[in-house]
Amino acid sequence: MKFLSGIIETNPWVLALAVPILGVWFMFKVRTISLHLSMRRMKRLYVLASTGKWRSAHPLAWQIAVSDALRCTMDDRIVEMAFARHNAIRMLIDSKYARGVVKISADRKGFVDDRKLPWPSLRWTARILHLISISPWLVAAVVMYIPAATAGFLFALAIVGLIYTPVFTWLAMCVEAARRLVEELDEQYPLISEDVASAAKTGRKPASKSDDVSSIKAA
Repeated sequence: MKFLSGIIETNPWVLALAVPILGVWFMFKVRTISLHLSMRRMKRLYVLASTGKWRSAHPLAWQIAVSDALRCTMDDRIVEMAFARHNAIRMLIDSKYARGVVKISADRKGFVDDRKLPWPSLRWTARILHLISISPWLVAAVVMYIPAATAGFLFALAIVGLIYTPVFTWLAMCVEAARRLVEELDEQYPLISEDVASAAKTGRKPASKSDDVSSIKAA
């Protein structure tokens, strides 16, 4: 405790800056490792998509493939929607994070906010959660300059921050994922064009402009 008290007294910026940075770095590393492991588990999903058989496959096959890749059970309708769009993996990951926050719209073409309580918009909810996640550090940054503040109290604030920051940052990430699905679906995950979709269904390579030029020269 004396060693910690000495650090706080001589370098008060440690609690206000270094600790939250280390916390965010740790969360980033954990998430990066998790994504790398997920990529190794995506083989079944890749085979299903690359062979062009996903449209004719049973919805259960979609769920099994996604369960293998993302370690979660997902509605087969969401998987079908993701397969029909660009950046499908990112959309599936967002759908995983946003479970319980959004649901499939009635026309099955998008998502709608499924929160039961009259919360603010998804964007403002994410901002509030981000603010809550750093609130212990903001309090510590102010309290450390109060003469009556003790090292023990600042240490307690640091412990609270180490719990608050990861939990509320995670919740903010989930709400941000929900916001992208509800408000920016077509922007973040645009629909695949008809020729590419047809090629994926039949397993053939979609025609390109160079192919058209070659056919004209051959004629």
